Amino acid sequence: MPHMQPLVSLIIAVYNKPAVLRLVLSACARQRFRDFEIVVADDGSGVEVKQAIDETRQRLSLPITHLWHEDCGWRKNTMLNNAIRASRSGYLVFIDGDCIPGRDFLLDHWQQREDRKVLLGRRVETSKRWSEALTEERITSGRFEHY
Repeated sequence: MPHMQPLVSLIIAVYNKPAVLRLVLSACARQRFRDFEIVVADDGSGVEVKQAIDETRQRLSLPITHLWHEDCGWRKNTMLNNAIRASRSGYLVFIDGDCIPGRDFLLDHWQQREDRKVLLGRRVETSKRWSEALTEERITSGRFEHY
């Protein structure tokens, strides 16, 4: 059972792309490390992103906080600062809203953490064909990790 205060806050920066965000959140639901919250830092997306978050929150029972501000141009860093202030843990992990984490993503971060250190990773760019073949079923089953 998660602590009242999670050990990790996963901050996801988003701007539109609700279909991709659904995939990202489905991958979050598969995390082996369970003591985390999700803070979506939304830089002015349309209502479709809010709908995707609300639907996913209910369907997957994920602890998601959705922060939003009006779209007045690129203000991603302002929203990330808001997300940092809203987070409830002492350990922050950041991803963009189109980065799909593998099952051990948060576990790896937690196990490799050190005081006063920044842990960096890299992402794998996929082809358009591979990206278009991603579905929630391929995410939730873990098949996407074997491509």
